[in-house]
Amino acid sequence: MRYHDIRIPLPKSSNVWDATVEDERRSLQWNEPAGREKVLFCFLMSDLLDTSQQHHLHYRLTESDYHLTLCAFQASVWEVACEAHSCERNEASRYEAINACSKRLDEWCANMEKDCLLRRRYFSGSAIGPDTPFPLTLILWHLSALSLHAPMQLLHGQGCCSGCRAGTATAIQKNRAHLRGWAISSSARIAVWNATQICRICMRESPRSTSSGRLLYNSLVNQALLRSAIVICAFACYTHACPVCTRGPPIDLVDIFGAPDDDDRLVRWKETGEGLADWVPLSIPVCQCRVTQLAKYLRLELAKDQGIDREFMSFLNRLRTI
Repeated sequence: MRYHDIRIPLPKSSNVWDATVEDERRSLQWNEPAGREKVLFCFLMSDLLDTSQQHHLHYRLTESDYHLTLCAFQASVWEVACEAHSCERNEASRYEAINACSKRLDEWCANMEKDCLLRRRYFSGSAIGPDTPFPLTLILWHLSALSLHAPMQLLHGQGCCSGCRAGTATAIQKNRAHLRGWAISSSARIAVWNATQICRICMRESPRSTSSGRLLYNSLVNQALLRSAIVICAFACYTHACPVCTRGPPIDLVDIFGAPDDDDRLVRWKETGEGLADWVPLSIPVCQCRVTQLAKYLRLELAKDQGIDREFMSFLNRLRTI
């Protein structure tokens, strides 16, 4: 269901929207008069995703609000991703559709950070504690961006459109050309950065580093981690850039794990591909010669779910042929 179709009436009074915590808002909602002014959920979503510079929300949303609105936006993300990565679309219209939807996601994140400081609060501490915010919303945001910027159907071996699923030699060549073109694009690098952030969160939440294990049994997290591992290994497979592979001079490594969003090297790498992505936990470049090491490291997290691990191994076997 698209968010445009969700016409649930929500209270609109200033007292409710001015509430700063969930408990306060819940109490106000229960005690408000029945004839209170209301706003439809679909209109609230339109306001939230409006990227116009002249538009500003007149109310403050909480973490739960942002999580639910992001959930409601998933149908639009899926629709754009499926259409944009089809080889039946020309390159110009493909990136136009991706960029338009990506801009909305970035605006959503900027509003969320302004209202909730979720990313800052989550990554500011050195360890997971009782006051650390639950990172599921962050994972869903990164997964949404990853889905927009990576041809996941193709990477899952399904082909990018009806004409690419036949398994013929022509279709295989077509898919390879599609993946090679994707791997050198800014979309691929943006997808890899988002995949890395998902891995960063999951590793931070891992039961090996904290006793909480609060993401361990969440199906969304498992799928997000699988897609992240697939994107990272696919990108590495098509990247032939480190001095070992090129026999060239040293190249600057770019921290794609913990560098600030506005870090000059990170921004240039995303936009132009300048530099080489650094897989910080192993201090190795994300490059063709390191695919085996990257895959082995990522399996440490994926192995917690046997079905996910088998799917990743199946992808690695396909990777040798694409």
